[in-house]
Order: sequence, then structure tokens, then C-alpha cells
Amino acid sequence: MRCIYVMISQTGTSGSRFFKMITRRPYNHSSLSLDKEMREMYAFGRRWLYWQFVAGLVQEDPDTFVYKRFKRTRCKIMEIPVTEGQHDAVRRVIEQDFLPEMPRHKYDFLGLPFKSMGIDWPRPYRFVCSHFVAEVLVRAGVFTFSRPPFLVYPHHLEELLSLPGARVLYEGTLTGYKRGRFDSP
Repeated sequence: MRCIYVMISQTGTSGSRFFKMITRRPYNHSSLSLDKEMREMYAFGRRWLYWQFVAGLVQEDPDTFVYKRFKRTRCKIMEIPVTEGQHDAVRRVIEQDFLPEMPRHKYDFLGLPFKSMGIDWPRPYRFVCSHFVAEVLVRAGVFTFSRPPFLVYPHHLEELLSLPGARVLYEGTLTGYKRGRFDSP
């Protein structure tokens, strides 16, 4: 049995504070990792540190970039047990469907109003962080959400906890997680 890791977070950037004000939820960003140490973590987010409107598919690193600048980033990390085949499928979806077209994949700023109105309006090569995570998990056969992937927000990713063996691995600061405090939900 293998695991994948879904992190929902609140960095403190101006964009995340705006989304927090709108959604009234503690976490407004999501990432998908294939390993517990978060070395292989993917999301849709900013590509430039100081300019949030240049955004798309990124490989995130908890030791650099936004997370290095915002050291008090709060997060909830969910550990999701998957079969070897599902783990391979998640990797395959990322490596074959997303990474080869990385420059074409953009953040779906235009889709945000539709998402907020509950209108399912997915567009090719356009995602937000939670849509990306949900889309990968659906395509890989890991989980089917209660709504279409386009309409999934970070808090909806907590539906994954209904899977057998799924658990909150950690909740606190990302800095605390990186220090190895893995078992403190």
C-alpha cells in the first residue's frame, strides 16, 4: 500500500487573504504530493514570487519560493492510502497529461466567477489549485467527488478523509511539518 498527500494551506499572500475573506475558510490553496516529505508536490499557483497574476502549473517546494517567504504558512496535510496501481496512475496523469504541456497550463482567473456561482465551466489548460488536485485524482481513479472537479474548493478535498485509512497526518505550520512533527493532527 502506498500513499499520496494532499495539502490544503493558507500562506498569507495577498491573494490567499483575499480568497479567505471571500470563502470564509481557513485554507485556500491546495497541493498534491507523491511523497510524505513533499519533495514532489504539484499545484496551480504563482510562477513569479512577487506577481501573482503570472500563474499556472508549478512544482512547489516547501523550502523555497512562497513558502520560504511566508514562514507562518498554516496547513493541513492529509495522507491518502492508495494501491500501487493508483499511485502509478496519479504519477502518470501528472507526468503525461500535465507536465509535457506545463507552459500551456494557466491559472483559471476567468473561471473563478463561474466557480463562485456554482457553474461548471472547465476550459482546456485552465485550472485553479483545487480543480487540478481533484482532476488528477478523478482521472487516476482514486476518488470521485460530490461535485465536478471544476467546482471543487480546497475544503472539499477533505472528502478524501472518507476513504478507508485516510487521515489528517498533520495540521499546523508548514515549518513544523518540515521539522518532522508528522503525527500531530
